[in-house]
Amino acid sequence: MLQKLHAVHSGFHADLVRACTVPRDGAATSTMTIADCFITWKERLLVYGEFCSNLPHAQELLDELCEAKPVVSERVTVGLVYLLTPR
Repeated sequence: MLQKLHAVHSGFHADLVRACTVPRDGAATSTMTIADCFITWKERLLVYGEFCSNLPHAQELLDELCEAKPVVSERVTVGLVYLLTPR
């Protein structure tokens, strides 16, 4: 699921950047508009709905695991610290 989200997010973002980029000479670099990006990615963006609808249950399971197994809690904490550390 996370790989799907990453692929959709990366592709959608790249298209948005192309649609919004104006070079120094002012010439258009892409004929794609921001609206085109949303239309193009509309179906693939639905994966976010699936992710969000499953998130509460996944969080409950993770909380249960962290309570039952200290090693899981420790690894989750280490992972969060890594993810939240600016690079």
